[in-house]
Amino acid sequence: MKSVKTIGILVMLVLAVAVAGCALAAPTAAPPTLYEVGQTAESAGVQIVLQDYAQVDKQVHMNFTITNNTGKEYTVSTRYTMEGQNQEGNKLVFVMCPENELGGRLAEGESMTGTVCMTGFDTLAGLKIMYDPTAQMHYTIAWELK
Repeated sequence: MKSVKTIGILVMLVLAVAVAGCALAAPTAAPPTLYEVGQTAESAGVQIVLQDYAQVDKQVHMNFTITNNTGKEYTVSTRYTMEGQNQEGNKLVFVMCPENELGGRLAEGESMTGTVCMTGFDTLAGLKIMYDPTAQMHYTIAWELK
């Protein structure tokens, strides 16, 4: 009789720990919102627009405009705020752009336009470019190239 009570208590303890573990699990991040070329996206006070893109040799050259509405100076650093994935989900590789690479500091209300270049794909169709202005890799903004 004593062993039945002990087993019952152990089962209850295991269930309590399992339920508590599920409650403490980190929530799954929502997928990023997909935007079209020319459409303005905004997150954390930063607006970004993918103006256009083109394949040049084995690279994709993307022309972006970023506007700072954060209330303070904002540093544009695409290597920390942007990620590209090919059709298989593998990360694209940043390469130096031959023209006006996007990056620098923006005062409140200022905008800049520049190019981001990546490689690591066979075709543009299906490439996904994701952006998080907070550089925490919680991508809330994305574009799927066609």
